[in-house]
Amino acid sequence: MRHQSMKLVCFLGLVVLIGPVVGQASLSDPYVILEEHFQAVGGLNNLKSITTMYQQGTITIEGAGLSGTFKQWSESPLRLRQETDFEVMSEISGDNGEVGWHVDANGKLLIQRDETSLKARTVRKMMSQYEFVNPESEYFTVTFEGVEKVYDSDCYVLRISNAVNRDVQKNFYDRSSFYLIRTVITRPDNETHITYSDFRRVDGFVLPFKEIIKQLPINEAIVVTYSSIDLDPEIDMALFEPPAVDVKDFVFANGESAENAPVQFIENHIYLPVNIMGKERLWVLDCGASVNVIDSSFAVEMGLPLEGPIKGQGASGVVDFYFATIPSYSIDGIRFQEQKVVAFNFREMFHKALGLDVVGILGFDFLSRFVTRIDYANQTIAFYDPERF
Repeated sequence: MRHQSMKLVCFLGLVVLIGPVVGQASLSDPYVILEEHFQAVGGLNNLKSITTMYQQGTITIEGAGLSGTFKQWSESPLRLRQETDFEVMSEISGDNGEVGWHVDANGKLLIQRDETSLKARTVRKMMSQYEFVNPESEYFTVTFEGVEKVYDSDCYVLRISNAVNRDVQKNFYDRSSFYLIRTVITRPDNETHITYSDFRRVDGFVLPFKEIIKQLPINEAIVVTYSSIDLDPEIDMALFEPPAVDVKDFVFANGESAENAPVQFIENHIYLPVNIMGKERLWVLDCGASVNVIDSSFAVEMGLPLEGPIKGQGASGVVDFYFATIPSYSIDGIRFQEQKVVAFNFREMFHKALGLDVVGILGFDFLSRFVTRIDYANQTIAFYDPERF
């Protein structure tokens, strides 16, 4: 399960610098189109001279009832810190120039070292250094794909592919002004559409102060409105570093581990009993789930308020998700503090398929805290403190 709406686009890579209108006949050379675009915004070298940026504003997930504020600091080519604050949750993410990192709604730090994230990071760095503008680049290929209409504007369409991953980006440049008014990024498992508007002048550049971001297949619009954009401000480099101390929101009943907790191994999945407010039910262990999940009907039975809904991508397609706060929960030998989880209705699916009353999913928010050992033969599981393992 992936909750796409929580994975917000890094705005720095999408900010468009735009300039005066340039009259131009129809073009087909992609690098000539890029040259005209950069000439319109004031020159490529001037763009490269911008080293730092600070942005702030509001963010709304349309149809979900979620709105909040964001702040973002960046230093070229890769340092970044983004803080997003909704009423029901807040998240912080960043990059210190060496690794990307993310702090989830429960304060857990994730260092992004997986292959997909590392490749995307490499592409993002080279894009920010304008490597794609070089016709001789060994990493990027830019091709002209004709003219398409975006709203009422006829646009040159340029396709940008790379040799690092399978992501493909299409940029739509207005034929008369050379404004970049839309970007479409296609990845193996999703697609992002970003449309830019409300252009304003900042320090000699014209920037879009509004972005509408749509994630497919969810097809939910995220509206980003900038209240201010500052170019080349002084920034404390410590902002880009991940938190020095990670949260520890659990305790072991005995020592530094919990061993030989009983589990059930059914149809290649692991189920274990979880106790919430004195009620013990089965939860499934799922390393593919990005967050912990509680069945929404069980949450209502427990008297837990639901906040939302928002749309997200689940195993069965696009579904409505909610948020719930579990006051505390425990498994054999471990107790967790209060934790925010995602809630949606999946209980009936397990009941129909397996005849099991499964009311929760233990995902990354659970597994990331431990070194885990599974004894399939004896159907037991052990959890260890990674700092002392």
